[in-house]
Amino acid sequence: MKEITVKTPAKVNLFLDVLARENNGFHSLITLFQAIRIFDIIRIFPSRKNDLTLKPDDIVIEHNIAWDVIDRIKRIRKLDTYFKITIEKNIPMGAGLGGGSSNACGVLLGIDHLLDLKLTHEEKLHIMRAVGSDTAFFLKGGMQFGMHFGEMLDVIEYPLIYSIVLVYPGIAISTRQAYQALESVMFRKGEKKLKAIIRSLEEKNLDYLIDNLYNIFEEIEYQQYSILPEIKKRLKGEGADNALLSGTGATVYGIFKDTERAKKAFKKMEKEYDKVFLTQPWNQGVILC
Repeated sequence: MKEITVKTPAKVNLFLDVLARENNGFHSLITLFQAIRIFDIIRIFPSRKNDLTLKPDDIVIEHNIAWDVIDRIKRIRKLDTYFKITIEKNIPMGAGLGGGSSNACGVLLGIDHLLDLKLTHEEKLHIMRAVGSDTAFFLKGGMQFGMHFGEMLDVIEYPLIYSIVLVYPGIAISTRQAYQALESVMFRKGEKKLKAIIRSLEEKNLDYLIDNLYNIFEEIEYQQYSILPEIKKRLKGEGADNALLSGTGATVYGIFKDTERAKKAFKKMEKEYDKVFLTQPWNQGVILC
């Protein structure tokens, strides 16, 4: 095989709470990931030297964790291979949608297939967990609880049908700074909502799930960026059954059980914001084309 194309999905967090700050400075958490149908497109070719191109051409990034993935694959399998990689970015960067982590997973699965390495699931998990806390989620995607630092995963077999309108106002929020801004009094405030979400999944009650969306970072980011609670209020005003910040931000998304109402909200919101998406849940992870 001379090349391979990979589609890597975005994600939202239906629930996100921090439990504690560990001695190593990291935060233990619990989150409910949901993959969504917004995709970056990655093309991978064997090459004489490593080369990475991001499209659109005006995207600038200091370091891409795709190289960390490649380094670990080469070490595990003792390879002396170089790659040319192009990534067509449709998922906004630094938006709380997991684009970079999804890309890393796409590079891993793409190279594994391209070179017929037959990496075991344990090897894949080891590589993913080494390069990023939430990267392993994209191996299977769908809906999963993430625990510890987000890398301990529990798959939820509950395909959901609803529409999502996402609004990204172009604000760059540092994940590290967002976590550093947390205070211990904020931890575990989502416990009641977590219990409600678990019950909603057991009973397959979509209404109850939507009613109990929670993200600890709303308390921080909504105070610092007034446009974010404004977007949330606007989404609800346009008929969203609920709305929430994804990850550490700055994307705010609304869940609509009524698809026609979601389409109308999307058309209105896209006239006011640069990046607005209308999409649905994606019940898979990275896919090879």
